[in-house]
Amino acid sequence: MLTLDALEWPPTLWAVLTAREHLTRRDTYRHLEHLRRACLRRWPDVEWFVQVEFQKRGALHLNLLVKGVPVDQEDELRQVLVDVWCSRVDARPVGQWVGTVEEAGGVVRYLAKELAHGLKREQAAPIGWKGHRTSQTRGYLVRPASVMRQEAREALRTKRELWKLQDAHPDAPADVIEDYLADREAAAAEDVWTLTHTPGHAPMQPDHARQMREAAAAPFLTLRRRRDAHRTGRRDEKPAQRGTPGDGGEVSRALPARAGSPAAAPPPLVA
Repeated sequence: MLTLDALEWPPTLWAVLTAREHLTRRDTYRHLEHLRRACLRRWPDVEWFVQVEFQKRGALHLNLLVKGVPVDQEDELRQVLVDVWCSRVDARPVGQWVGTVEEAGGVVRYLAKELAHGLKREQAAPIGWKGHRTSQTRGYLVRPASVMRQEAREALRTKRELWKLQDAHPDAPADVIEDYLADREAAAAEDVWTLTHTPGHAPMQPDHARQMREAAAAPFLTLRRRRDAHRTGRRDEKPAQRGTPGDGGEVSRALPARAGSPAAAPPPLVA
């Protein structure tokens, strides 16, 4: 999703924010909010994507992909970040960094390498840590996140089909494979499933549809009633009486009376 977004509107700067204290993800939300307010006063179109990485000592640092800030104002952006960030957290200016992303291809390589770098074992989240590893400002993506995710799924599906075609036909020209995939995508776009009625039958009325639903659910309701009745019967069932063979009576066992109980007290003396 981020790669597709970078191909249309690539970020030009990226920053790294570190801290000597052990921040939580909740803390970073509050600090980043104040940081963005300061940046918006200088660059009204600033947007960024945030990815959390962890150091070996367990402290986190933030990677920011920044949009809306000209490349020639890199030093000004770093100064704003240092002033606000270091005033709010236990951090030193030398630990904050801002760099330039030269081209869209560089962004793609950065996303494929640097962001995935945080998934290594030595930089995994500490045990018990909670929070999202990534976040972005509202205007960072060129389209809503739900749309970008769907486009990313379609891109992955096309990539898998391309790999299968190249594996099955290694000698096929690249333009032939591209035309074939384009035809497949066009055919898939034209396939639209709609709910229709069978020719010659009238549309289903609401009452009829309700009756069909009830008829379909009837067997399950019957099983549920039988199960509930069985459970109720087992709860209400009394334990069977035990008696001596042949007399059908109940056998009572005399238990020794405990000390202090009425049965253990001696009979009263009659004068």
